[in-house]
Amino acid sequence: MSDRQRNADWLARAARTWDERAPWWDEMSAANAASADRHAELDRWQTGLGLGDQSLLLDAGCGSGQFAIAWALRGCRVTALDLSREMLERAKRNAGEARVDIDFRLGSLAPLTLPDASYDAVFCRTVLHLTPEPLAVLREFRRVLRASGRIYVSVPGALSPIYANVWRRHLSSELRPVNGMTPWELESLLAESGWSVIDQWGDWSGQEMQDPSSASRIAVESDNQRLQQATATTWGFIAQ
Repeated sequence: MSDRQRNADWLARAARTWDERAPWWDEMSAANAASADRHAELDRWQTGLGLGDQSLLLDAGCGSGQFAIAWALRGCRVTALDLSREMLERAKRNAGEARVDIDFRLGSLAPLTLPDASYDAVFCRTVLHLTPEPLAVLREFRRVLRASGRIYVSVPGALSPIYANVWRRHLSSELRPVNGMTPWELESLLAESGWSVIDQWGDWSGQEMQDPSSASRIAVESDNQRLQQATATTWGFIAQ
């Protein structure tokens, strides 16, 4: 199978998977959007990305639209892109209910059907590990960003529950559209492709954080960044 055919099969499988997951993903994302710490998260991202009123933002892999809506409510002019038609339909309905104007588009992250140097920032939360060509995606982000533009990209930690079933790829030759990228691999890939990391941090979730002896709790309370990256639910980078 050629690389081109493999990538096409990967994206088709991913689109079907996320079409099927759209109902529960939308419900979960809506609940997370109402969580007590969401405003603090948005504040940190907004500061790191240098976003202000009327900033042009690409939400790359927008899912059911909760982050795109949050950015629009903060005054950004948002283009929101996703591979899943069902996700986009839900995102459009959610945006309508929130009474915000967002440019929703169906498509993959590489290539992007967007003009050069057209955005102030790209927001790509827990999407890069689902792409067949992450380096190509980072190159596309560079192309569509203005000279001073910044990106936020994140992937699951190596021990994240998001990766709980990734090991099953060794049981079958069936294509599983997850590349398994770790935070330190993303960090190296950013450096190799010319990005400068400005800030990085993780988030942790689940009952394990309530146990003082858990690996996640120990990681958070230590100064070992690799341990933190490994145990985080997700780990993200602001880069320019």
